[in-house]
Amino acid sequence: MTNTPGLIFSILHRRQLFYIKGGKIRLVKNVYKNIVESIIMERRKNRNVCTVCLEAGVYGIEKNRVKKDRISLKPFISIWLKPRETIGEIVQRDSSYMVNFITSALVVLPAIRVSLSDFTSFSGFISSLSLNIVFGAISISTGLYLWGLLLTFVGQKIDGKGVYRNVIAVIVWSTVPLLCLELFSIMAITIIRIFPGVAGKGYIIVYRSITGLMILWSLFIGTEGLSEVHKIPLGKSFRCLFISFLIVAAFLFLLGYMLGLIR
Repeated sequence: MTNTPGLIFSILHRRQLFYIKGGKIRLVKNVYKNIVESIIMERRKNRNVCTVCLEAGVYGIEKNRVKKDRISLKPFISIWLKPRETIGEIVQRDSSYMVNFITSALVVLPAIRVSLSDFTSFSGFISSLSLNIVFGAISISTGLYLWGLLLTFVGQKIDGKGVYRNVIAVIVWSTVPLLCLELFSIMAITIIRIFPGVAGKGYIIVYRSITGLMILWSLFIGTEGLSEVHKIPLGKSFRCLFISFLIVAAFLFLLGYMLGLIR
């Protein structure tokens, strides 16, 4: 009986579900409050219970907590080659981790690219940038919300277990290659503006090749991520994406037909 609380406490420690601050235990997830309180009561009755976990593990817990609060570049690197593991760590730790930052970058970077491509004067650039940011914020927010709902719904219909907040994390993190593409485009536009003679047929081929590669890599990350959060095989994950794309395409076709844009 004395080993059980120590075992539970070690599990909570490893998963960083609590931390110690000011001599008191602070819970990351309140659902574990009763478990930890029962362990503390057991420890008061028997000094040997969990003493090692509490006294020897405080420094490690505080250290892990500090690391958690800091912005880490590690996920931005590992998402390229280990998307499943990276997404798994993110949703286990905090599904909202860096989601707002990446979403903001999805709004700002394309706005800068579009404004630079139409650059005529500094005042015109600022005006165009402001409008593009407002329009981008509305469209990106709406698109993420609806796309997340659709992928959650379709995934659950094919035996997926993922919830909305985890699916949103997958969608946002899968856009990391597209953010790199936007940065590349901004640098390319800036260089061409400064040195007009640089652009040529070779540049167009390279740009299109990089664009295609980043789009494919983004789809790869999305497929792996959906497989992780929905707990389904890669085949079903790809089917979830494909069905969702078909639903969106059908909706846009019908909308265009009703508006008279498609005849």
